[in-house]
Amino acid sequence: MIEICIVDDHPIFRKGLMAILDQADHMKVVSECSTAGEAIDLMEKRVPDFIFIDISLQGMNGIELSKYLHQNYPGLKICILSMHDESVYADRAIRAGAKGYIMKQEAGKKVCDAVIEISQGKYFLNEKLKDRILSLLLTPKKFSNDEDCVHSLSNREFEVFLCIGRGMGNVEIGDQLHISPKTIETYKRNICHKLEMQDSSSLRKFAIQWRHDNL
Repeated sequence: MIEICIVDDHPIFRKGLMAILDQADHMKVVSECSTAGEAIDLMEKRVPDFIFIDISLQGMNGIELSKYLHQNYPGLKICILSMHDESVYADRAIRAGAKGYIMKQEAGKKVCDAVIEISQGKYFLNEKLKDRILSLLLTPKKFSNDEDCVHSLSNREFEVFLCIGRGMGNVEIGDQLHISPKTIETYKRNICHKLEMQDSSSLRKFAIQWRHDNL
């Protein structure tokens, strides 16, 4: 029996996923929670075989949680659930220790397959992205220009960068990521430093153009 935990801040989605998994042979959801902190507390009491993690969690996000769990519980199989396109976050998720990445729109018909394949030691990714992402894992990071330097941003910095690229202001970003405007300004300064941007205006123009070219 494969014991599974679900970490997602939407109760209805969690219950739907539980219903699908509990109907499958040799699978059972043994725990569920809505935040990274709750997930970490659960691991101290009972470590399951497999965990589904929503990428957009309050506080510590799904990729950061994956990295923490992979470092502290290396035998735990991790699969990311996300509303975000795989081309944006999948490589970061895999580098953080996840073995799979599923779009939430497709979760219903794929979660059981993901559990089986990942439990067998395989990666579960969209076929068109699998070769590219696995190639990235085997290639040392090289940053030759500003666009490549985007990949040097931390996971949270990257989230803020994408929000800037969507034209969002500090209040909207704060609501989206559950962080304060003051913290957002700190992230912006760090991003400007890493990308060698002179000010927020330059960062905004670059982020919008980067998103247009890459997403």
